[in-house]
Amino acid sequence: MNKDKASSWIDIFRFTFMQQLKSKSFKIATLLIGAITFTLILAVLFFTGRDSDHEEDMQGIENINQVYILDTTKEFKDINMYIDSYEDISEVHPDFTKIEFKEVDGEMNLSDAMEDISAEDDRLLIHIERQEDGILLQALLPEETLINEDESWELVDKLSQIIETYKKANSELTGEQIMAISKPIIPTVALAGEDPLSFEEQIINFFIPYLYSFILYFLLLIYGQTMMNSLMVEKTSKLTEMLLTSVKPKFVVAGKILATSTVAILQFLFWIICAIAGFIVGVIVVQSQNAKYLNPVVEIVEMVQKNTDGFGFSALSIILSIIALCLGFLFYFSIAGIIGSTLSKAEDVSSGIGLFTLPVIVFGMMSIMVPTFVEGFWLKILNYFPFTSAFILPANILIGNISTSGGIISIAILLISIIIAFILSGKLYKGLIFFKGEKLSFKNIVLAFKKVE
Repeated sequence: MNKDKASSWIDIFRFTFMQQLKSKSFKIATLLIGAITFTLILAVLFFTGRDSDHEEDMQGIENINQVYILDTTKEFKDINMYIDSYEDISEVHPDFTKIEFKEVDGEMNLSDAMEDISAEDDRLLIHIERQEDGILLQALLPEETLINEDESWELVDKLSQIIETYKKANSELTGEQIMAISKPIIPTVALAGEDPLSFEEQIINFFIPYLYSFILYFLLLIYGQTMMNSLMVEKTSKLTEMLLTSVKPKFVVAGKILATSTVAILQFLFWIICAIAGFIVGVIVVQSQNAKYLNPVVEIVEMVQKNTDGFGFSALSIILSIIALCLGFLFYFSIAGIIGSTLSKAEDVSSGIGLFTLPVIVFGMMSIMVPTFVEGFWLKILNYFPFTSAFILPANILIGNISTSGGIISIAILLISIIIAFILSGKLYKGLIFFKGEKLSFKNIVLAFKKVE
């Protein structure tokens, strides 16, 4: 008998699984989103890789041979000599080595200076003038010139770096003081005794859990409705009586929840595989065009492993993350099973969907938004509270935001919650299988639950 019950449970799982797997909407959504994910990631890597390659190629300024400097501020004495003797001039721009820099008398007016350089088409004037909001560094071209606007912008941009160095070198500060004030300010927040995270680490710690929570949020909304519809249809079907004589109600509910969860998980994993494939193909294509291109995924993995003592992206973290992923789906689908077990007619589905959608929206948004504003104890609680851990635990385990022991404890809490939800949904399904009559209320649900042995 037990063997027959188990066989019937497997049949329910197989039937529900195949029905959803064969549906046109499932096939179209799975393949279309997978293709979009693959193409999008491939395109992003291709264009960013190409742009980074082009960034190494500086704008040429070969048409510029002479640069005259008119300093009306009188703060940059012998600036032309400083530029000529600048040690790293070729690193600023290789074409600077062939340009002759000349200083114009600061008492000369602008129009006279422009008239002096207009005799040649390879000259331009750099006008340095103090204004209220800073020092203006302006490139002026004569009417007849071979120099284009892009070359002028490139010259001014690179020249401003040298002039900034000149200001520091001619100040009364020591070399160490100049080095100190030249360093950028990097804002960060950390608890006492903890090493502060770099900007890249903060982005990873936020983006990966955020992306996972966002995708899971929509999958739960879609498949939760499918779950409740499936249970409600069974109640109104003429096969219900025959079904109850061959398998226990809890096995009916368990089979349908497991089948729907399996379909959703497989679909999600397929999209992840498409994303990984897009990264791999994209990196291969970009590296074939730019040998200096560094794989961003490898850099991210190495950085996470370094800061988590090797736990992040390790074999153990990946296994625990996949387990947490499956249990997260199962938990919310078991909640959908509880709600679906209380539905007795098609008119109740909309209210059931509303009941299921409410915790998904509330706790989904909480998992996405709270880490941005909250730290410490309450942030850690999100990893152990089943309604929020389903959204963020897999990603946090993967990137090492939670310890191995913490991840295992959270997984155990999820598993216990799922078992309790399965038992509740089975009892409700059996107690309300033939419920007809007045509008279903909380009191009727409690009475039906008590009557079930």
